[in-house]
Amino acid sequence: MQTPNRLSQALAKRGIVNTKPATVLVACIRKDSKYAYQAQHHVEPFSVQIVTDADGYVVKGGFGGAYRMHDVHLFAETPQGLVELTSGANCHDD
Repeated sequence: MQTPNRLSQALAKRGIVNTKPATVLVACIRKDSKYAYQAQHHVEPFSVQIVTDADGYVVKGGFGGAYRMHDVHLFAETPQGLVELTSGANCHDD
């Protein structure tokens, strides 16, 4: 698997350049997460980034700063509204 920089370079060599704006990702803490108590600080979804992390805390953002995928509901923000990226995602009810 190529790293994002290497992939971007390979695409650029072929004349393919990404001109689209980046997708905005947002998350909310799952009620069954050990971090559920932090949800009181985030009634609405909060902005996140997905990064590599050796310990599995790949979701960066929010009150706690870092979460595992199974601790959050993940969405993409679109002009039409939020698009669910994780199964059963709902920020207000599980």
